[in-house]
This record gives sequence, C-alpha cells and structure tokens, in this order.
Amino acid sequence: MKLSIIIPTLNGKELVEDCLLNLIKYTYYIKNNSGYKSKEEKGDVEIIIIDDNSKFSMFKESIDQTLEESNILVRFIRKEKPTGVTDSWNIGLNEAQGEYVAVINNDIIVGEDWDKKLIDELEKDKEVMLVSPYHTRNVFGALKPTTHLNLNNEMVGGFVPSDYPNGKDRHSNNMCGFLGCCFMLRKEDWKNIGPIDNEIKIWYNDNWLINKVTKTLKKKIKEVKDSYVHHFYSKTCNETARPGFVAQTDKDAEEFKKLCKKYKW
Repeated sequence: MKLSIIIPTLNGKELVEDCLLNLIKYTYYIKNNSGYKSKEEKGDVEIIIIDDNSKFSMFKESIDQTLEESNILVRFIRKEKPTGVTDSWNIGLNEAQGEYVAVINNDIIVGEDWDKKLIDELEKDKEVMLVSPYHTRNVFGALKPTTHLNLNNEMVGGFVPSDYPNGKDRHSNNMCGFLGCCFMLRKEDWKNIGPIDNEIKIWYNDNWLINKVTKTLKKKIKEVKDSYVHHFYSKTCNETARPGFVAQTDKDAEEFKKLCKKYKW
C-alpha cells in the first residue's frame, strides 16, 4: 500500500465528510491508482479516522453513507474515552499500513495532487524525514500564510507576522514551515520518531516532532511549496472545544518546556 491518511476528529462530522470528499477528488494516489478497486481488495490508499469519543452516536454510519459510492478503504477507530489529538496521532501512525503516512486535520482542504508532491520530496531526499505542504489559514476572517515553531524553541505561536509579504522566504528569521495540521512521513521512520509524548494532549505535538527529528535524530524537515492545503483553523477550535480545553493548552505549553529540558533541545 502506498499511502495511509490519518484524520483525527472529535464531533466534527460535517468537517470530516467535507474533508473526505475533497480527498477523493484531489488525492493523486486515489485518482490515478488502485484506490477505486473493490473494498475487499487492498488499494493504494487507506484512510484511517480516529474518533476521540465523539458525542454523535451515528458518526461511523454517517461517514459510511458519505463514502457509499466510492471504493476507498476507510478504517474507523473510535476511542472509549477522549484522550486528545496526540494519542490519536500515535494510534493512527501505529495502525497505518502505507509506505507513506499523512496526518491531516478534519478541517483541511487539499490542493491538486498534494500527496504526490509530498511523496516525491521524501523519495528524492532520504535525509528529509518530515514534509509539510504550503498552508494558508483563516485567521479572524483573513486569509494568511502560516508557519510554526521558532527553531530556538521560543514560545512564539504559529502565525507569520502580518507584514510578511506574499512570496517572502518563510524560512528566514529561523522559522520553519512545518505544521501539525497536515504533514507526511515514511512509515519506516516512525519507529525512530515515535511515539509522541502523551503528556502533550492538544498543542505542541508538532513542535515535539520537529525537535525530535532535527535535534535528536539530526534529520531534516521540509515545507514543499508546490503542495498546497488550506486550513479552516477556527472550525477545528470550535468543534473540539470542551470544558478544560483552554486550560489544557496552557498545560501543554508548560509540558513542552519541560520536555525541551528533558531532551536537551
């Protein structure tokens, strides 16, 4: 199998449905290879939905109905209790059968052949262990390019300053373009990378990945600017919000600081 696509979700039924339809339309290895074989056969792509114990009891049935006319292999894993997105990533990455594994948010809209462009980069350079597409994001109603993690591990948040012009090198100022809302790696590399520390429940799991790859394993990450996705950021926040969400974000920030010391990042 060529590609596994992991979609963590919590209560975002409509978001997942839109995401799946978009993936079917624009994913190269679904459109051009054996993804449309019968469901009994193993095609080139599998989609694994990790449900963080959603309240909607008919979640799986609704997703099955959305995919009724396609032959995409979809595996649905529902957790017995909500344990956060980091745990969902770990489960999905462990379960994936593809040679390459992509993790995407449920509110991501992908561009044409986004997957092939990321895989091509991983095949071209074995020193690159993580790849991420060029992202745009809705921030308070405005469309902006995004980035993440200052590589000095300063707690700077994830947005490019508003005065960055379009097209400016976003790797300047010691910033990298990797984001956890959509990334890809080789399945064989996961055994060296993971699992991600489960003390981080919601935020900073992508920061953890970047540090593990670049500072512990001494490998490279790369933003592939020819591959494009759009992230409807506020939708995920609204759908996943629950009591303790903001407090957990603060806890994750503190936990990440501790982990930086622990791993000498």
